[in-house]
Amino acid sequence: MDHLLSGDERETVSSIRRTHFQSVEEFEAALRSVWDVEITQAEAGPGAATLWSTTTAGCLVYGGAGNRAMVYSGRRSEGYWTLTPITRLSACGRYRGQVLEDGDLLFLDPGGEVFQQTREGHRQHAISIPVTMAERIVASEHGLPPESIVRQWSRKKAPRASARLERLLVQLLSGKMSACTGTHFDEPELVGQVIAETLSGSAPQTLRSSLANRRRIVSQAEELIRTRLNHPPNVTELCEATYASRRLLFNAFNELLGRSPIAHIRILRLHAARRRIRSGANETGIQEIATELGFSHPGQFAIDYSRCFGESPSHTRRFWQGIYFAKESVLAKKTG
Repeated sequence: MDHLLSGDERETVSSIRRTHFQSVEEFEAALRSVWDVEITQAEAGPGAATLWSTTTAGCLVYGGAGNRAMVYSGRRSEGYWTLTPITRLSACGRYRGQVLEDGDLLFLDPGGEVFQQTREGHRQHAISIPVTMAERIVASEHGLPPESIVRQWSRKKAPRASARLERLLVQLLSGKMSACTGTHFDEPELVGQVIAETLSGSAPQTLRSSLANRRRIVSQAEELIRTRLNHPPNVTELCEATYASRRLLFNAFNELLGRSPIAHIRILRLHAARRRIRSGANETGIQEIATELGFSHPGQFAIDYSRCFGESPSHTRRFWQGIYFAKESVLAKKTG
């Protein structure tokens, strides 16, 4: 959980952290304790995000907001079962190809795949509960087999329960430690209240979607792409690796990531270049970095980079080197 509670710019009130990130790469690193994902921008311009987080009753409570449409791909942590309400600020996005609607409740399985598309201005809150705790409560308090609830990814339309969970998470992240009932906040009972609330009413719908094959295709394609960023596979090679036709390959990428495989490869390579350029300890020249990642035309690389991130590669280098050297100076003064 420590990664989720870290950052350069933070405000702390009763162990509540508010961190603003000036790049999607920083935001991605901060979320590593709950999922292992790569975050890429889905629209041009400087990307930034804000993360609120706290721990209570052994659980991780957090919320995030982004200024750009983004695409998330990877897997969730094996150690947590996550519940998240969908509001008007997170509706209309997609999760594993499913369009999310205001009033939905999502039950996210431990270790499950992440294919999420968010829009500009997206804001979402969630609570991640340790799997052993969740399974014990589901079995003992509700008499349900944990594998039917905790080990499946599902959703249900529950506007009232979704709104109540949203209010509770916002209260916890704002320091207003009162239970959703308005009574004195009872931390040990929090998880039981949350699970009882989300399981009340109709049962969640387990999503054994027809997109399972498409998720396999995209996962296998991404695995190949990431091992060959400097010499990216072409469409024929992706079809061979995933046993998919060209049409199915393109449909799978568009459904889950909102972009074609060709566009996804280009964006992954640009983000890889950005990570290397912004590394304060990296003295490799920008043109050399571009060449290492297979960009054969420096001029086109600079144009594509600027279109994606709203700034030139040299601006990225200067900005992040300034931050890196400022940190080094502060550290030297403290240890001097």
